[in-house]
Amino acid sequence: MLIKSTKIIDKQIKKLIIVDARKLGHRNV
Repeated sequence: MLIKSTKIIDKQIKKLIIVDARKLGHRNV
């Protein structure tokens, strides 16, 4: 249960980082 929750949270964080990078236009090209 905890492992699955962590993976879901990790995916959401990665999505947020990708969106943030697109807004900035500098990170993760």
